[in-house]
Amino acid sequence: MLMVSDQWLTAWRIIEIQQREQEVLVWTINNRPAMERLLLLGADGIITDEPKMANQVKRDIEAMDFSQRALLTLRYWLSI
Repeated sequence: MLMVSDQWLTAWRIIEIQQREQEVLVWTINNRPAMERLLLLGADGIITDEPKMANQVKRDIEAMDFSQRALLTLRYWLSI
């Protein structure tokens, strides 16, 4: 497992870390847009002071249809 700050993390780094069979946990994420971005980019989890918000963001992502999730993920990939 690798615990990192979101300031250091990019989508490519997430992939690189996971290819080494390590989980990526990001700390300390306390706002909804950052939670959504990191989860859609593939982070395995986040460390937060707002667990209820994080669970809601995760549920909201899971409730998205494929095209909505794909477009939002692409948006985050392209903004890096």
